[in-house]
Amino acid sequence: SVNKARLTFSIFLDSINFKASNLPSQILMKYAASDTTQYLLPDYSVSTSYFDGLPNTTTLTYTFNIASFVQMYLEGAVSKPEVEMYFSNGEFQNVILKANNSKIPAKFEFVYTRY
Repeated sequence: SVNKARLTFSIFLDSINFKASNLPSQILMKYAASDTTQYLLPDYSVSTSYFDGLPNTTTLTYTFNIASFVQMYLEGAVSKPEVEMYFSNGEFQNVILKANNSKIPAKFEFVYTRY
Protein backbone atom coordinates (compact mmCIF):
# COMPACT_ATOMS: atom_id res chain seq x y z
CA SER A 1 0.00 0.00 0.00
CA VAL A 2 1.44 3.36 -1.03
CA ASN A 3 1.55 5.85 1.84
CA LYS A 4 3.42 8.61 0.04
CA ALA A 5 4.67 9.19 -3.48
CA ARG A 6 5.90 12.66 -4.24
CA LEU A 7 7.83 14.24 -7.12
CA THR A 8 9.76 17.47 -6.52
CA PHE A 9 11.39 19.55 -9.24
CA SER A 10 13.62 22.58 -8.72
CA ILE A 11 12.86 25.72 -10.70
CA PHE A 12 15.40 27.59 -12.80
CA LEU A 13 15.24 31.38 -12.47
CA ASP A 14 17.57 33.87 -14.19
CA SER A 15 16.01 37.17 -13.00
CA ILE A 16 15.65 38.31 -16.63
CA ASN A 17 13.27 36.05 -18.54
CA PHE A 18 12.46 33.56 -15.82
CA LYS A 19 11.39 35.31 -12.61
CA ALA A 20 9.45 34.09 -9.58
CA SER A 21 6.71 36.59 -10.47
CA ASN A 22 6.26 34.90 -13.89
CA LEU A 23 5.89 31.32 -12.67
CA PRO A 24 2.79 29.43 -13.78
CA SER A 25 0.24 29.31 -10.96
CA GLN A 26 0.00 25.50 -11.15
CA ILE A 27 1.31 22.62 -13.21
CA LEU A 28 -1.09 19.73 -13.75
CA MET A 29 -0.36 16.14 -14.75
CA LYS A 30 -2.25 13.72 -16.95
CA TYR A 31 -1.71 10.18 -18.19
CA ALA A 32 -3.02 8.16 -21.12
CA ALA A 33 -5.07 5.03 -20.57
CA SER A 34 -4.65 1.99 -22.81
CA ASP A 35 -7.38 3.39 -25.07
CA THR A 36 -5.33 6.64 -25.42
CA THR A 37 -7.91 8.64 -23.47
CA GLN A 38 -6.12 11.16 -21.27
CA TYR A 39 -6.99 11.58 -17.59
CA LEU A 40 -5.91 13.89 -14.81
CA LEU A 41 -3.94 12.07 -12.15
CA PRO A 42 -6.44 10.75 -9.58
CA ASP A 43 -4.62 12.62 -6.80
CA TYR A 44 -5.83 15.92 -8.28
CA SER A 45 -9.42 14.63 -8.21
CA VAL A 46 -9.10 13.68 -4.54
CA SER A 47 -8.01 17.20 -3.63
CA THR A 48 -6.37 19.96 -5.63
CA SER A 49 -4.53 21.11 -2.51
CA TYR A 50 -3.26 17.57 -1.83
CA PHE A 51 -2.00 17.18 -5.40
CA ASP A 52 -0.19 20.54 -5.09
CA GLY A 53 1.63 21.42 -8.33
CA LEU A 54 1.96 24.97 -7.04
CA PRO A 55 5.22 26.92 -7.11
CA ASN A 56 7.00 27.26 -3.78
CA THR A 57 8.94 30.52 -4.16
CA THR A 58 10.81 29.95 -0.89
CA THR A 59 12.33 26.59 -1.88
CA LEU A 60 12.05 27.28 -5.65
CA THR A 61 10.31 23.97 -6.31
CA TYR A 62 7.14 22.43 -7.69
CA THR A 63 5.93 19.37 -5.76
CA PHE A 64 3.39 16.79 -6.91
CA ASN A 65 1.72 14.25 -4.64
CA ILE A 66 1.00 11.21 -6.80
CA ALA A 67 0.34 8.40 -4.29
CA SER A 68 -3.02 7.37 -5.78
CA PHE A 69 -1.55 7.24 -9.28
CA VAL A 70 1.39 5.10 -8.14
CA GLN A 71 -1.01 2.78 -6.26
CA MET A 72 -3.11 2.41 -9.42
CA TYR A 73 0.03 1.54 -11.39
CA LEU A 74 1.15 -1.05 -8.85
CA GLU A 75 -2.31 -2.64 -8.94
CA GLY A 76 -2.14 -2.89 -12.75
CA ALA A 77 -4.77 -0.24 -13.51
CA VAL A 78 -2.27 1.87 -15.46
CA SER A 79 -0.34 0.02 -18.16
CA LYS A 80 2.30 2.69 -18.79
CA PRO A 81 3.21 5.04 -15.93
CA GLU A 82 3.95 7.94 -18.30
CA VAL A 83 2.70 11.33 -17.20
CA GLU A 84 2.57 14.62 -19.05
CA MET A 85 2.80 17.99 -17.37
CA TYR A 86 0.71 20.86 -18.66
CA PHE A 87 -0.69 24.25 -17.65
CA SER A 88 -4.32 25.07 -16.95
CA ASN A 89 -6.46 26.24 -19.86
CA GLY A 90 -5.64 29.75 -20.97
CA GLU A 91 -2.37 29.90 -19.04
CA PHE A 92 0.50 30.20 -21.48
CA GLN A 93 3.72 30.64 -19.56
CA ASN A 94 7.10 28.99 -19.42
CA VAL A 95 9.01 27.38 -16.63
CA ILE A 96 12.26 25.45 -16.62
CA LEU A 97 12.39 22.53 -14.22
CA LYS A 98 15.88 21.40 -13.28
CA ALA A 99 16.78 17.77 -13.87
CA ASN A 100 19.61 15.49 -14.95
CA ASN A 101 22.95 17.01 -13.90
CA SER A 102 21.45 19.80 -11.81
CA LYS A 103 22.96 20.57 -8.40
CA ILE A 104 19.46 19.96 -7.05
CA PRO A 105 18.09 17.10 -9.18
CA ALA A 106 14.48 16.00 -9.40
CA LYS A 107 13.46 13.92 -6.38
CA PHE A 108 11.01 11.03 -6.02
CA GLU A 109 9.96 10.17 -2.45
CA PHE A 110 8.24 6.84 -1.97
CA VAL A 111 6.90 5.39 1.30
CA TYR A 112 4.86 2.21 1.42
CA THR A 113 3.48 -0.35 3.84
CA ARG A 114 4.03 -4.00 3.03
CA TYR A 115 1.27 -6.35 4.08
